[in-house]
Amino acid sequence: MFPGRALDRGGASYNWRGEPFSGELNDPVDARVCYVRSLVALDVVERRANASCGAVGMNYGGGENGCLKTCALRIMRATKDESGSGQGGRCAAEFFVVYVHGNAVDVGDIVGEATKIALGLKAHVIAPEFPGYGVVGGTAHEESVNTVVKAAVKYCTKFLNVPQSRMIIMGRSIGTGPATMMARLMSSQGGPPAGLVLQSPYASIRELARAYIGPLSGVVLADRWNITRDITHVECPTLLIHGDNDDIIPISHSHLILEEARRVNEKREEHEKLMPSSINLYVQEACDHNRYDAERQLVLPLMKWVRKKVVNELLARTSANDKTKNGSATPKSLDVMGCRLSAESFMLKYRRANQRAQAESFV
Repeated sequence: MFPGRALDRGGASYNWRGEPFSGELNDPVDARVCYVRSLVALDVVERRANASCGAVGMNYGGGENGCLKTCALRIMRATKDESGSGQGGRCAAEFFVVYVHGNAVDVGDIVGEATKIALGLKAHVIAPEFPGYGVVGGTAHEESVNTVVKAAVKYCTKFLNVPQSRMIIMGRSIGTGPATMMARLMSSQGGPPAGLVLQSPYASIRELARAYIGPLSGVVLADRWNITRDITHVECPTLLIHGDNDDIIPISHSHLILEEARRVNEKREEHEKLMPSSINLYVQEACDHNRYDAERQLVLPLMKWVRKKVVNELLARTSANDKTKNGSATPKSLDVMGCRLSAESFMLKYRRANQRAQAESFV
């Protein structure tokens, strides 16, 4: 299930310095805004994670020796400071997208698409790396991948002060399972995300395997990442995106997810919440699993969905809360988040003295 990019292409697409993608990118429309791209370290704190979630005994900054670590691509949208740099600027985004990537790529491979998402949504983006992918050691499996996704959300909320209500959880291909798990977990704990986006999702790993190994899949495989089950516990707008010519994960999986969500909602009582509160399917016409126009068939429908579904629901929530408190009028637009642009103690520090040892350990 997780061959990993290193096995597929023979090595990581980036290094621990964040090369070649680290740096600032000017906004093509607003000269006062830039996007700061970097690689950050994530502490993975979960008792069951063990060594499968990353390297043990290596310290790259932001934690003690022996702490498990992975890394993440981070793109921060900022207004520039007086010197023209985004490093000392202020937050300029309405949303924070947590992007869970697909199977045959590492976070360096998705920089271009993640940047387009940040530009289109005027958002921050963070994409955690899977164990065994890119420069990170360990082994990827359901538990370890779930753990690093949780670590990315915790990093955003705890160290960058990001409200969960402004987070959009997004998964692609194999990443749609852990993305849905995360959205369900956040919802169950009373802090649902602003939205959930699933690009080329599968109904469940067992259902996906059925096409390859037949009925035996129900015997030999555990019921892992069952999106049709988890989606009915997600309390936020959901968007499915799928190519109609996808032969790796057929679009029939998205239809199964859509039908199950609507079937369960039809059975809910009038006083019960809809879960998800809305669900839509955007079909990428004449596209397969990996070939589509990222701007026209991914970012553009994302932008329309965010403005039509996500923003409207957030404004309705804000209005309901404000009326409860002081009877104020419905707000017309979202405020920019007040999150921090950096958490220096948790930034990845590349130690030149350990360069050779690190390279031997992770490459």
